[in-house]
Amino acid sequence: MAREVQILDVTIRDGSYAIDYQYRPEQVAAIAASLDAAGIPLIEVSHGCGLGARENLKIASAASDREYVTAAKKAVKKAKIGVIAGAEIVTKKENIDAVADHVDFIRFAANCDKVHLVKSNLEYAQKLGKECFFQMMRSSRLEPKKLMASAKEVEAMGATTVYVVDTAGHFLPTEITKIVSEMKEKLKIKVGFHGHNNLGLAIANSLAAIEAGCDSVDASLLGMGRAGGNAQLEALVSLMKRMGFAKKINLDILLEAAERHIATIMPPSKGISRIDVTTADANIDLYPMSFFELMARESNADFTAFVRKLSTFKDMTEVDISQLAETIRHFGGDAAAIFAKYGIKAK
Repeated sequence: MAREVQILDVTIRDGSYAIDYQYRPEQVAAIAASLDAAGIPLIEVSHGCGLGARENLKIASAASDREYVTAAKKAVKKAKIGVIAGAEIVTKKENIDAVADHVDFIRFAANCDKVHLVKSNLEYAQKLGKECFFQMMRSSRLEPKKLMASAKEVEAMGATTVYVVDTAGHFLPTEITKIVSEMKEKLKIKVGFHGHNNLGLAIANSLAAIEAGCDSVDASLLGMGRAGGNAQLEALVSLMKRMGFAKKINLDILLEAAERHIATIMPPSKGISRIDVTTADANIDLYPMSFFELMARESNADFTAFVRKLSTFKDMTEVDISQLAETIRHFGGDAAAIFAKYGIKAK
């Protein structure tokens, strides 16, 4: 019997970044219904920044996580509905409680070098009987040996699938092949891949992951997602069918759904933007981008040069305040004064 490769759709969750988290529940229901009708088995539904981000990070959205998941759950017949969640600064246990009765899985996300930060929340979700997946964000910032160590830590927590996450869209297919192959060899749990398209390789990397034996890949209608976007679901399904996978997925329904639900709301694109290529080339993920653009302006620095300087710190997966301050000073800015101006607390 041929192995199966599941598709996890992130149109609603990751795609919400592209529209400033303004999906309405009725839109979520319509998208979920179409994905379900097409045979997509897993649909991720929540605030783009994670379950609870609206309340705990004060990042506004058009509706609550509970409203989104209940809308999606009512709209599907077969697909499993899930959310993405983080450490307690993003996702509190009451946020998990609020959606627990309406979701089939919870995917926890943490930087690949700090997977332990979500252990408490993951264990809590397990006690509620939820299947737990794990997103190792910014995977390209760790050397393969350290990434494997993090994956084993995730396995020990009890997650059923660990995802290699190319947040910056930096990986080459050959690198994905090596990483996924080794994880499939050394881990007992399933392995997934989440690609971003900053260098136009989200689909190529997804196919490399599949050929290396991965069990699940992420994609979104029209590739809508943060930064350069994700692997485009319709194109990925077409290619997977040629490889002998996705046999039960109805491509025509996906094509219609992309045109009906997403093309009308997706921001116009003219190729991959300068900043998305720059961050991928520098192997660094910056969020929110507008904040770092502001810091560069306050430092009288060219933003491309500012990004490349930020990327030079060793053993860094996500920029911290001290690294930001050093970069500001590198360009002649007064970090203390800039932070004070914007109410930024230095550690």
